[in-house]
Amino acid sequence: MKKPELLAPAGDYTCFQAALKAGADAVYIGGQRFGARAYAGNFSDAEVVDALKEAHFYGKRLYLTVNTLLKQNEMGELEDFIGPFYEAGLDGVIVQDIGALSLLGTLFPGLELHASTQMTVTDVRGAEFLKQLGVCRVVPARELTLGEIEALCRESGMEVEAFIHGAMCYCYSGQCLFSSLLGGRSGNRGRCAQPCRQPYRILPGQNGQECYPLSLKDMCTIEFIPELIKAGIDSFKIEGRMKKPEYVAGVTSVYRRRIDACLDSPDGAGKVSASDMHILSSLYIRSEISGGYYHRHNGREMITLDQPGYAGCDEAVLQNIRSGILEPELTVPVILEASLHPGRPLRLKAALAGKDIPAAVSVEGQEVQTASKRPLSREDVEKQLRRTGGSGFRAEDIRLDMADNAFLPVKALNEARRQVLDLLKQKTAQENGPVRTANKCRTDAPATAKGIPSCAAAVSENTQKGSRIPHGPLSVHASVKTIFQAYSCLKEGADRLYLPHTFLRGDWEAALKDMKNEFPGAELYLSLPVILRKQDEARLERLSAALGTGLFDGVQAASLSGRQWLYEKD
Repeated sequence: MKKPELLAPAGDYTCFQAALKAGADAVYIGGQRFGARAYAGNFSDAEVVDALKEAHFYGKRLYLTVNTLLKQNEMGELEDFIGPFYEAGLDGVIVQDIGALSLLGTLFPGLELHASTQMTVTDVRGAEFLKQLGVCRVVPARELTLGEIEALCRESGMEVEAFIHGAMCYCYSGQCLFSSLLGGRSGNRGRCAQPCRQPYRILPGQNGQECYPLSLKDMCTIEFIPELIKAGIDSFKIEGRMKKPEYVAGVTSVYRRRIDACLDSPDGAGKVSASDMHILSSLYIRSEISGGYYHRHNGREMITLDQPGYAGCDEAVLQNIRSGILEPELTVPVILEASLHPGRPLRLKAALAGKDIPAAVSVEGQEVQTASKRPLSREDVEKQLRRTGGSGFRAEDIRLDMADNAFLPVKALNEARRQVLDLLKQKTAQENGPVRTANKCRTDAPATAKGIPSCAAAVSENTQKGSRIPHGPLSVHASVKTIFQAYSCLKEGADRLYLPHTFLRGDWEAALKDMKNEFPGAELYLSLPVILRKQDEARLERLSAALGTGLFDGVQAASLSGRQWLYEKD
């Protein structure tokens, strides 16, 4: 059974270290720009580089979020922002904006591109579209069922990263405009004001009392972990870059135990312990928890009508997390070999325990002296070599080759220990960094297959500089919902109409023929649904038949899935 990656959030460096200590395989963070959590602490440029070194030292991976929509004048800044992190060994970047995706794929060869849940990927077609642009991992919409995600894992040939715990949005991620409409703060720019967590009055009913009809309960899938592993999901993602280190450490540790138990005994992992359930239900939860959409379409029971905010935390749970996870130092076992013989320099070698000794590093220190009075004892040397606190290492085994009359100042031993451990730390971090190869999920077909422009073509010199492409006389295009709106726009001189898929009801063919007869120069385009899921195949067949009538002059694709469907039709 495949071992999934456990991916934890970190809003600042303390949370990052909490994730590592709690057993995360990877951590995702935001920098100072282009992240969907603009109000999190986030990482300075120097902290991102430091986090990369630390993550790789411990054999972990680090992903950076670029999961907002970018403005044209920001595209030119993306290279300077990502460049230092790419050079430092960034493992992957989580992207929402398809223009940024193309630019990153061109500028940074071999950098893993992950499609954010903000891209609203809801089926295999959407994943296939992104795969041809070099994306190797997709984070699908959180509204998908387990069956839909399993199909995505099986049919896309891509890595799939799915949310398993944390806050839920009322709308499909990437599709919500509520915050920008009400308060001028866009969730797609990282500044969601969370209007779905505000009180509303529902009239009639509720006697006009305030309630929270748009506030979803937090997701908790700890009981579903065996099913999620069997589904083939590659990465289990915990939400929470706005939350505290205790949340990151506590939630990550519980899921670490559960995943390991399921892998050790797939058919007998047993129930989740009461203590672990208590931890999850005590850490920054909105009144109650639910299983998200994995086993349900939607329902009233998913809403927190009476309690929109976090209900507080169990102080005893928080203290246990601090003392059991956050306070202890995270260390890697090391073997130290020292050679001390008078007239020769001190030689100190270090290697990771369990690794081949030839991969070790070594240093030479001060020349060993012949003791005039009290020689160094083996106990003296071992005591100093075990003082590894703060280095990230713990001395699991110390091997000494020393003469009985050897002497060396304690300061020289300590300096050699620090030097050799620093070298080993650097070497380990470098070896655990990413190998820059072609994106691992890129298809054999060129990126221009099925009409998809290559990344290089997508970022022309003009696009990068933000200059405009000259065009002819302006024409008027209108998006309408009803026949009345359609005729009104055409009478006012609209050159093109975008008609929704819901227009295809009743005697719609006759209505379109009448429109074309009365306004022969007007173009009629069919707008595809914004959301397409596996259950929409019958609807797509009807749309295909409608396009076959010849009454439409073109199609407007409202999603990646719709665009891929059109390619398949061609």
